[in-house]
Amino acid sequence: MRSVHSSRAAGIAQAFFALAALTAFGAPAFADVFTLRNGMQLTGSPGKISKMGEAAVAADSGGLESKPILLVDDDLRRYFFPMVQLQTVAASPAAPPHGISIRQKTAPAAARRIAGVGDIIEVTNFDETGRRRFRMRSSKGPVDIYQGITEITPLYTKLESLQGQSDVSWDSRIATSSLPRDLIRQVVYRNIDVTNFDDRQRLVRLFLAADRYYDALVELEAMAKDFPEHEDLKDQVVAVKQAAARKLVDEVAQRRDAGQHETVKKIASGFPTEGVAGETLLRLSEMVQAYQKDAERRELVLSSLKTRIAAVEEADARTRLENLLAELEADLRTESLPRLADYLRLEGDESLKDHEKIALAVTGWIFGSGEGVNDFELALSALQVRDLVREYLRAADLLTRTTALDEIQRREASRPEYVAKILRAITPPLDLPEQVQGKPGLYALPTPVTAEVTMSYVIQLPPEYDPYRKYPCVVTLGAAGVPPEKQIEWWAGGYDQAGTMRMGQAARNGYIVIAPQYLAEGRGDYEFSALEHAAVVNALRDACCRVSIDTDRVFLSGHSQGATAAWDIAIAHPDLWAGVLPIVPLSHRFITRYAKNAEYMPMYFVTGQLDGDKMTVNGNDFNHYLRNTKHDILIAEYRGRGHESFHDEIQQFFVWMKLHRRDPFPKEFKVATQRPWDNAFWYVEAVALPEQNMIDPFNFPERIFPQAAVIEGKIISDSSLTASASGKNPIVCLAPEMIDFSKRIEINGRPVAVVPDLGLMLEDARLRADRQHPFWAKVEAPRR
Repeated sequence: MRSVHSSRAAGIAQAFFALAALTAFGAPAFADVFTLRNGMQLTGSPGKISKMGEAAVAADSGGLESKPILLVDDDLRRYFFPMVQLQTVAASPAAPPHGISIRQKTAPAAARRIAGVGDIIEVTNFDETGRRRFRMRSSKGPVDIYQGITEITPLYTKLESLQGQSDVSWDSRIATSSLPRDLIRQVVYRNIDVTNFDDRQRLVRLFLAADRYYDALVELEAMAKDFPEHEDLKDQVVAVKQAAARKLVDEVAQRRDAGQHETVKKIASGFPTEGVAGETLLRLSEMVQAYQKDAERRELVLSSLKTRIAAVEEADARTRLENLLAELEADLRTESLPRLADYLRLEGDESLKDHEKIALAVTGWIFGSGEGVNDFELALSALQVRDLVREYLRAADLLTRTTALDEIQRREASRPEYVAKILRAITPPLDLPEQVQGKPGLYALPTPVTAEVTMSYVIQLPPEYDPYRKYPCVVTLGAAGVPPEKQIEWWAGGYDQAGTMRMGQAARNGYIVIAPQYLAEGRGDYEFSALEHAAVVNALRDACCRVSIDTDRVFLSGHSQGATAAWDIAIAHPDLWAGVLPIVPLSHRFITRYAKNAEYMPMYFVTGQLDGDKMTVNGNDFNHYLRNTKHDILIAEYRGRGHESFHDEIQQFFVWMKLHRRDPFPKEFKVATQRPWDNAFWYVEAVALPEQNMIDPFNFPERIFPQAAVIEGKIISDSSLTASASGKNPIVCLAPEMIDFSKRIEINGRPVAVVPDLGLMLEDARLRADRQHPFWAKVEAPRR
């Protein structure tokens, strides 16, 4: 006879098998999993097209070469991308979905189908029956359409126009994740027999398939009370609790990876342990133990350095080291501790003298993780140079900068390779102002755009921001009339009940969000102008001087008019961004003229199927991108939707952004330009672009366009490259990631004298604010 314990374990095991079956619920029928070359995965039903707007053919049909565009339809939206970007296809392990149908009196099939969705005036909240009013503009004035929820699946919720309220037929989809549990429960309860066990299980399955374990748990616990005869519900509760615990530990790991260590400790200290699997608790325990080890390492560093520094005989050196020790006591923590890795590794090595160990700590702290050296004099010099570099970067006047540079050059650690390490490791040199009152982590700052014009931007820091960590960043541009703070809220969410932390995806994933004022005062339309470009680029550069941004992971985005601006600015300055994410943009003017540049810019567009003629207007550029083998492009088109903000897509955005990094020194590029201020691309700067190739944004031609100027560069080897630009010989900017400064350098097949210039390096770091990749030298490219 089995023991009660083994019987219970068997019951829980059976519940887990049931749970696995329940969660295989959410993929569309006949779904496949498509993995792109960039690592992005999409699940849905495939089709092939040769251009946007045509009917899709089955993905397994012939004529592959004539159908270069692949689409993946998950019934919420259709994703489009170049066929050549597909890496693998695998059958989804999930079963076809079985959503819950909701009874509504929908418009008859013979009703006029809605052809386009106008500008949204108001959308009411859903009532308990799953209905809402959608008010939009039309050529005849405001129009009210009443929608009702007719189906809820784990991925999408289907909305249809209602009979008697609207004279049109309209089928649209929204993400089920956007609906709260209480609303789903109310709507579903009105459409099932709540006294029927199987009907109630359907709701549980829905929540489980949507990874909403807490919602499923609430429903299961209610069922356990309503159906006491079903003893297996207790085991299902245990199984779902364990699944919820695993999901919570995943969230803890997400927060840890985002640098939110105090949040992790707080969650871990109150983590529910009852009924949670040992392996889940072990994973959490390992995270906590890692923090405990960090605390022990911190104490070892501080106590051992304090003893060693106290024994330094030379008074001036000891004073400088004691100042560093005070800095370590204030700033040494989980994010910055890796800088002391060399010291911790060799702290007990008896073959090293105490002053050599001090040097390892000092140079590791100043130069960065893995850069420690045991040269005591160099370490003392590095301390001084670090402070002088900070003084240089902070100085607004030329005299202070010149004096600081002279002081740096007299010291041993002034060699370019040392200063480059200092620049990468130094914390942001400029201060932040006082944060906006009552809004933690939010700052408003002015941005000088020209000598006469100052604009502004707001910046939101993620929870537990630490200047010793490099953060990814989103620069976001709003639609006309939308204040920058609203753009911040779209990405970072609103504050929690305590008002201490934002709860959106940017906060969760540890992203800095910047929202510039980019339209000139009194202007309602984006004008493709130098002023607008400068407002966005200067806001980013000012922010990089004040907060710790990973300049290889800066993404540009925007909504509506801001999406058009983001699209234009991204392909006009592709060297600045890791990717661009325009939401309902409109392609015109320079966007089309700069189509060639787009192959160097990863792009993720979101559109609405019924957003007027946007797909037609954007079609030429979209088709060009989708047919080009070099483009990393993804287009999401939402079914039955119009000109909206599409917050439904935000989680996919963060998956995509995690997979992308900027290449600061591409091996080869060839770009077009038709504005004189779009003159610098990566390591080539045009000196004077020919006027006959330029177009005035305020006098944009309607028909006949001048030929674009061309700027190109190619790194052939670590000692040879080519560079050219329309007009005069361009300037080539050089860095050790491109060339070996110890070798004889050739540009355009001719030898050039290249000498690293410390003053140029510091000025480049000050002005471009890319301290991760400063240029060491600049030379004029000889004519080919």
